[in-house]
Amino acid sequence: MLKEQCITGEVLARMIFSGANHLSNKKTIVDNLNVFPVPDGDTGTNMSMTIHSAARFIHQIEEQKTLKNVSEKVSYGALMGARGNSGVILSQILRGFYLGSKESVTLDVETIKECFVNAYKVAYKSVIKPTEGTILTVIREMGEFAEANYTYYNDEIEFCKEILKEGFRSLEKTPEILPILKEADVVDAGGRGLMYLLEGALGDEVVEIKNNYEFNRPARIEHLAAQQDEDIKFGYCTEFMITSDSEEYGVLRDKLASIGDSLIVVKGDNIIKVHVHTNHPGQAIEWALEFGPLHDLKIDNMRRQHNHLHHTDKEVEDAKHSEEVKEHKKYGFISISTGDGIDEIFKSMGVDEIITGGQTMNPSTEDILNAVEKINADDIFVFPNNSNIILVSEQAAKISKKRLHVIKTKQIPQAFSSLFNFDESLSVDENIELMTEAISNIKVGQITYALRDTEIEGVKIKKDDFMGLNEGKITV
Repeated sequence: MLKEQCITGEVLARMIFSGANHLSNKKTIVDNLNVFPVPDGDTGTNMSMTIHSAARFIHQIEEQKTLKNVSEKVSYGALMGARGNSGVILSQILRGFYLGSKESVTLDVETIKECFVNAYKVAYKSVIKPTEGTILTVIREMGEFAEANYTYYNDEIEFCKEILKEGFRSLEKTPEILPILKEADVVDAGGRGLMYLLEGALGDEVVEIKNNYEFNRPARIEHLAAQQDEDIKFGYCTEFMITSDSEEYGVLRDKLASIGDSLIVVKGDNIIKVHVHTNHPGQAIEWALEFGPLHDLKIDNMRRQHNHLHHTDKEVEDAKHSEEVKEHKKYGFISISTGDGIDEIFKSMGVDEIITGGQTMNPSTEDILNAVEKINADDIFVFPNNSNIILVSEQAAKISKKRLHVIKTKQIPQAFSSLFNFDESLSVDENIELMTEAISNIKVGQITYALRDTEIEGVKIKKDDFMGLNEGKITV
């Protein structure tokens, strides 16, 4: 692909697109290598989604593509789209590339060296307890090779090829460094994903490298399947972004370290990106809200992922069939909820599907439609429980293939009251009328605290002040 010896911003953009496509084509291989930090089988998918987010941001550049604006968009786009432990680390590697190249017009040999050196240093800083034998080792050893040898090269492409050879050598050694990789007879999944990305970026130039350093050893899935759920110490992979200018995010990192592992907390422009494995995602979210509003929240049950990864084809088909033959019923219910305790109350009241969401983490139309598909009922009621989620719910109702009815609840107690007043013997219209009337009879009071100094309707409020709200208005 790289016939030009001068790597400009335009060329770098094409390299990113090529690398993203190559990694996407190989992501299943990377997923199957995934045993560390937990065998959840999504490293390739997460890395692919991260680099594709970076590629999308390149398309936002309307002026001429320079090395600086391309690498800056790649860095920011990767951070915004980073998924999973591996995705966040990849975003930091790409941030290092940006820091190493932002003052240059083209990627010459010295700039390439700076990119790889910055890449490994930024990546290591992003992880509280770096583990050797992982993607971190691979990028570090490439960076160290580049720093020690760049003066011997005049040709940028030849230099890149030699750096990649060092990366493959490092990847091949990962099982000797990390015992769990050797036990499973695989190389590190994150490291392999990184090399797929880089070899895709170089395109045809990397053919001879691939021939010398190919890794076709299959992951011993049957070995990993023997692991029990309890081997996964922290069950929920929790990720989110915080809109915040605070430079005190180290405080959040220290708190999160007390309830989980695989912790990464990184800062971008007005954004804090968090990834943590924990058994208490609700607590992580509460602490994060002290720094600002959240978005792009994702909580995955890793034990469930692990079990699904190791099911046989027959078991997967049986599970699908089981879903297909769920007992048909007249009415179904979907509710937005904010925590485990509220979830349990909704379940006890007969709610079929619960979607995590709330004031600072609104679910999408797709989230609601996915929940609808899981319910085998003639008519399905959805309780948004937030004014910001009502329109999304109504949009889902318009395009759903099933009959979906939105009960315009703005608070969770309103949903409780609506469910209390539901009568299965009545028609849809009669129940909508009953539940809507129930909403009007509920008054909701809330206690919260101020995230910043402000003044509302003549009342001066200081940061951290407690506030009493009546129907959404501050009264105390």
